[in-house]
Amino acid sequence: MFKEILNSFKNKERNEKTTSVFDEIQDDILGATDLSLILRKAKVLAYKLKNQEFKDWVEHELNGYDENDLLPEYRKIHTQSCGNFVNSAWSMKDAPIPTHNIPEKYREYFQNVNMLQGIKELESLVETLRTTDDDRLQSPLAPEILPLLNETIYQYMNCIGAWRIVTK
Repeated sequence: MFKEILNSFKNKERNEKTTSVFDEIQDDILGATDLSLILRKAKVLAYKLKNQEFKDWVEHELNGYDENDLLPEYRKIHTQSCGNFVNSAWSMKDAPIPTHNIPEKYREYFQNVNMLQGIKELESLVETLRTTDDDRLQSPLAPEILPLLNETIYQYMNCIGAWRIVTK
C-alpha cells in the first residue's frame, strides 16, 4: 500500500503544502515523534492526495479497528495464555494453558491477540510498560470461555481467571 501512496504522491501535482507535509512526516519518522502525531499528519496528506485507501487506513490506525474490519497482520500478536486454576485442595496461579487441550476451533483465540485499539491507546500501553517494572501486559479472556477450561487443561481443576500475555 505504501508504494501506491508514494506513487500517488509522485503522480499528483506537487504543490508546496503537500510536499511540506510529506517532508514533515519523513522527518518525524526519523526522529522521536509519537506515532499518533505522525498519523495525524498522514491523514492530512491522505486528504490532499485524495487517496481513499490511505484515508481509511490512517483513520483505522488513529481510531482503532472494529471486530468486523480486516485487521492488518502487524496488529495480530502471537501470545501465550495463562490462568488461575483451583480445586478443593490446590490452586495454581499464572499457569500456562497448553492449546493441545483446547478444541481446534478455539485455539487461535488462545494463541493470538488482535490489537484493535487506536494508536494513542497503544502508545499509552507501551508507556506503561516503560515506566513500570512489569514486562508484560495481560489481555483478559472472555469470562464465557472459562467453563471450557474447567477440568480440560488441568485434571480436576477449575479455571477462575485467564488471560493472554503481550510482552514488551
